[in-house]
Parts: sequence; C-alpha cells; structure tokens
Amino acid sequence: MKVRRASILILGIASLISLAISAPAQAGRPLAVVAFSGYSEWRADVGYIGRISGQPDLAAGLDFLARMVFAQGQDFPGLDKQRPWGAVIQVDEEKLARGVNVPEHLLTGYAIVPVTDLDGLLEALQHLIGQPEDVGDGVLRIGRPERPGYVKQVGSWACVAPKPEALASLPADPARAIQGLADQYDLAVQVNLAAVPEAVRQKVVEGIRAQGEADLQRRPGEPEEEYLARRLVGQYFLGIATGLAKDVEQFTVGWSLDHEAGTASIELAVTAMPDTPTARHFAALGRSTTAFGGFLQPQATVCWNVAGTLPEIDSTNLADAVDAIRSRALEDFEGQGRPAAEAELGRKLINRLLDVVQKTIQTSRFDGGGLMVLKPDALTVAVGGMVADGGPVDQTIRTLAEALGRENPAFADRAIRMDAGREGDVTFHTVSLPIPPDARRRDELVELVGDELQVVVGVGPKSVYLAAGRDPMETLRRAIQQSASQRSGMVPPVRMTVDVGALTRFVADVGEPPQRERAAAVAELLEQGEGQDHLRVVASAIDRGVRFRLEVEKGILEAVGKAAHQRRQARRGRPVEAYLESAAP
Repeated sequence: MKVRRASILILGIASLISLAISAPAQAGRPLAVVAFSGYSEWRADVGYIGRISGQPDLAAGLDFLARMVFAQGQDFPGLDKQRPWGAVIQVDEEKLARGVNVPEHLLTGYAIVPVTDLDGLLEALQHLIGQPEDVGDGVLRIGRPERPGYVKQVGSWACVAPKPEALASLPADPARAIQGLADQYDLAVQVNLAAVPEAVRQKVVEGIRAQGEADLQRRPGEPEEEYLARRLVGQYFLGIATGLAKDVEQFTVGWSLDHEAGTASIELAVTAMPDTPTARHFAALGRSTTAFGGFLQPQATVCWNVAGTLPEIDSTNLADAVDAIRSRALEDFEGQGRPAAEAELGRKLINRLLDVVQKTIQTSRFDGGGLMVLKPDALTVAVGGMVADGGPVDQTIRTLAEALGRENPAFADRAIRMDAGREGDVTFHTVSLPIPPDARRRDELVELVGDELQVVVGVGPKSVYLAAGRDPMETLRRAIQQSASQRSGMVPPVRMTVDVGALTRFVADVGEPPQRERAAAVAELLEQGEGQDHLRVVASAIDRGVRFRLEVEKGILEAVGKAAHQRRQARRGRPVEAYLESAAP
C-alpha cells in the first residue's frame, strides 16, 4: 500500500516558505531577517577550513581575490570587519493599506553593513557602483542609472536598499533585528510567519487542504480497502501539515562553524504561536522519556532513538486505517484457498497482531530505538519499540512456532528455540536460518553473519525487539541493560548518530564492486580524522518549539576539504585555477 504522506508534508513546508516570502505582513515586525557574522568571521572560517583540508593559504587567497575584484586591491577601507551584516525584509504598509497585493510591489527592505567611514568604503567600490549622488535626506544614489541602489548611514551602519522609500523610516539601531541571530550563527535566515495576516494564512491552509484532498482521491483500479487505508493515513498527515500552516509563528535556519570543537552544524528551529495545538505538542516533546535509550551505543555504526507523543489530531483516523488494512489482509489470506484449520489460524494471528497495532496507536505515544554494527567480519542489526501489550505478540510467536513444528518438525527442532533466553522482563525466542548454498556472494555473507543467520525476537510486557546477524541476543541484552540504567529523566525526541568512517570502510570491504573504489578513497581520507568522523542529528524541545540540529565532525570536514582540493589540483591547467593559484600571497 502506497501512502503519499511525504508529499503532503513537503507541500505544507513549501507552502509555508512561499507564504513567508510572498504574502503581506502585519505591521510591527519584519517578515524575514538575514544575519551574516561579518567579514573577519568569514575569513576565520575559511582559514579554518583551509588549515584542516591542507590548504593553509585558502583564506589569504580568497581575501586577496575579494580585494582585487571589489575594492581595487584595497583592504576595504571604511568597512568594520569585526561586526555582523544583515538584511531585513518588510512590507510597504502604505501600499498595503491601499490594497496593493503584488509581492514585488509590496515587499521592501534593506541590508545593513557596519562601517567606520562610509565615504571611504564607497570610494573603494566606485568602479562598481559609480559616483554616489546625494538625493536628499542623507540618502545617496549608487549603481547604474537603469538599476540604481540607495544607501544611508545611521549611526555606524550603512543601510542599503533598492528603493529610497525603504530608507525613509529606519530604526535608530538598524542592527537590533539581527543581534540574536548573528551571535548564535555564522549565517542565518529567520522568517516570521506570525507577521502574515490571518486571512492570508487561512488561504494557504485551504490551498494545502485542497491539494492534499486531490492527492488522496481514489486511483484507477485501486481496491476499496487499500484506498480507504491510504486515505485515512493521508488525512492524518494532511492534518499535521495544515496544523503547522495555521500555528507556526517563526522558523529559523542557521549555519555555524565551531573552530574549538571542530564541528559544523545546520539548525532548523520552529516555534508555534501560544495556546495552539502545535505549541502544546512541542511542549509535550520537551517531556519525552524513553525505554530504549540503550540502543545509542558508541561502537554502533548507526544508532538512533525516538520518543514522544503524536500531534493533537484525532487518532481514530489511524485506527480506522488499521481496520481497513485488517479487512484487506484477511481478504487476501482467505482468497488463497487454504485448508479450513490453517485459514482459521491465519485469521486469528492477523487479528491479534493488528489489535496490538491499533491499541498502540491509541496511546498517542511512540518510543523506540535501533542500531547497526557494520564491520568487514560482522553485521548486526537490532531494533526495539513500544507496544501497548506485548502478550498477544508473544502468543502469536508461540502459535506460529507450534504450527511450524507440526508442518516441518525437523526444521523446527533444529532451527527454533522458544524461551531461549531472558533479560529483565523480556523473553527471547530464536531462529537459525542456514545460508543457502546458491546464495549470491555466499562467502561474503558467511563471513559477515556465519553459516547460519541468527534471528532473535524479544517480547516484554510493553515492548518488542528484533535482532539479526552476529551475536544478536548479546546485542539486545546490552541495549536492554543500558536502557534500564538510563531510563530516568527527559530525553530529546530524536537522536541519531552515524559513524561515517566505519560506514565507508564497510562499503569499501563488502559493497558492490563499483562502489568499493569510491568508498575506499573516502575511507582513506576519513582515517586521518582520528575518529572524529560522525554525523549527529538531534531534535530538542525549545520554548513553544523544536530545534533540529545536524552536526558534522572535524574529520568529515577535513575529508570534504581535501577531496575538493584534490579535484582542483587535477584541474590546475585551467585559467581560473591558475589565477587563484597566483592570487594567493
């Protein structure tokens, strides 16, 4: 069954962005703000990247090139290199009052640049902007006659705009709008959706809903039960998308480079308007707890943990979807012409498992984790998650084992072990599956998992686990033990770590032949990072919102920089490359 959940959510996000850049805003706050940490910080960031990637002259070369292109070789006289830059996008309130609704006519704004001597800076840029012309009220016209720009100094800031009216009522402190962003990020964009009038926001919500409903119409030849299930699940995610469109107050995207920690990060922070369902949901995420935190293990190649509550949307839609899936599953099973006893058993198992799924959805909670250990001689995958009631799951496993014992006693006696182990309140059952003699790349599979693939299913009162590969039971034991020791306290709703070095080494050793050479080259670069080669994703709760953070460690930055440098070296004969080489002092 295919459900276009992702398309609905993407539609919602895209509509929010479109709303932010094209809709008229309410008075009193900017529609969007851009902050840049400044020239010196930019040069320091470039210098850091150059040093860790084996290009110590990178910052000096780019600085020299910038001075040659923009400032006639001068060191940007009159520019304060220590302070941040910024831009503010606003709405022309006068035109808004007159009923103007064309974005390019309605939107206005200005950029702010820190200066110590505006005249000196304009003189250095004169070959690009021409001779400044005083047009009154402290405003200077610059640029080409067909596309002029305007600049006005306010305090120690140069305010630059495409229209003179944008400079008519500047605040006493133009930098106030960017201060928080510039302090936190090297580069950031903040969009204030709360500045958009309610009527415009409602129009966007209606557009999202209309497009979502169109996507959820029944497709030609689609079976009734499949259509019903797809529609019910799709409506659930459509509700999330429309809720975001109605409730989101602000979102911020920011990038920063931490020289001391050796990390680069990208953040997306979303906040909701007070007393809205989305704000309450974000607040609930800040109270997340988990019973599966033990899957976050340092030796894992990939590991993750998610925990929280579902948004405040009627969960009966998802429960109804489960019923539709149940009807289709039962119909398909009964249509296979199985013997009466076998058909009755199948119906019982399907109903039992889907009852557990339905009850779990009705709790409005999610909690789980997983890990993968990828080595040239070992592969292990393990996952675990919360269920409303593990008893029926355990009963289903035992019923299946008994049925297999009656149908194929030799296989069951050799391969299946019920109650093979226990950890706390979790009971383990195991299955050993021989690797077929004709399996593709069998020797490599045997090296990874052994002559038999070991599968472990664990069931607790409120949990289900599954692991396969090398030492799966020991892997689950360790995860359960560590989860029990870490169970107290609040946790971020999403945590994930990827050991990129281990992942590339694994692909280099056991991947398909075309992939191995590329992976080996990347792995060789990452090995120089001394283990600092991880990607981390964390979603954490903030006041009335949530922040998603992607962090990249120093070793990956080094590998990317060195790879880019190697590509440039391979093109040294090209004119642009030769110029950059000669430009570095």
